[in-house]
Amino acid sequence: MLTDHADAAASISANPAPDVSVVRQRVIAGILDFLCLNILALIVNTTFGVVRIISGTLPQAGQTGWYPYTATTSVDWWWLALLAFSYFFVLETLFSTTIGKTGLGLYVIPAANERKSWRITPWQAFLRNILRPIEALQLFYALGAGLLTLICIERTKQHQHLGDLLAHTLVVDKKSLPNPPYPASQPHLRTAILLVVLASLLAGCSAFYYYGRPPLVIESLYNTHQLLGSNIQSYQLGTPAWGTDKNNRSIVTYPIQFKEIYHGKMQTCDGKLTLHWENFPSGWTSDGGYSHCTP
Repeated sequence: MLTDHADAAASISANPAPDVSVVRQRVIAGILDFLCLNILALIVNTTFGVVRIISGTLPQAGQTGWYPYTATTSVDWWWLALLAFSYFFVLETLFSTTIGKTGLGLYVIPAANERKSWRITPWQAFLRNILRPIEALQLFYALGAGLLTLICIERTKQHQHLGDLLAHTLVVDKKSLPNPPYPASQPHLRTAILLVVLASLLAGCSAFYYYGRPPLVIESLYNTHQLLGSNIQSYQLGTPAWGTDKNNRSIVTYPIQFKEIYHGKMQTCDGKLTLHWENFPSGWTSDGGYSHCTP
């Protein structure tokens, strides 16, 4: 172990200036990571998201006719920001690289004044990526590389973006390093750990998609005015009853209490709403229900 540390220190001293002229590779790596993040976001939105109206209008109380609108199924934006941060933080902590950077032969390493080894610390990975949600909100953000980020990378001496400057890190060509940040055995172990964690998360998402998603489907019906009526103002669900229907499909039935505007007056209603399971990826679909209202 002491020999390994000595060899690492010697290699760092022997090659103090790794190749940082990798701007084009970083842009392509950013595109690849952006695609990976979109796949993860699709899984998260499909599993945990609700239908939200993003343009157009829905009919209000007493209105009739055709009202075109556009909707999307998504979680709140801060969950997607956390997903983006976690993607880069976890991979760079474990491997000093990401999927996109690996494809282009890039590593993230400490800057010279911070360098005790070729690998970055978890704290550096945290600082390096904490600004990513801010970068993602830039006006000209496109394909994982914001305009301000590209300007920083082009203009700074060592081609650092805002996160690199904050964390004192560099992105370099791995061919310019005498040794990779981790011994050959460590990436395999870390990859195995990461795969186990990902498999566990996917299993959890699958379980939630069946057992936890029905209330989100009902919320989506409410958001699009399809929940037992178009003029429902608020609702509350009771304890669900699980079972199967005559077609041997899984069903779940919720007692529901809601307030609805009817002929200009608010009334309180009680009823039941049933969903049936359509298997993956369709998931739960409404079978409708019934209600009884009192002024």
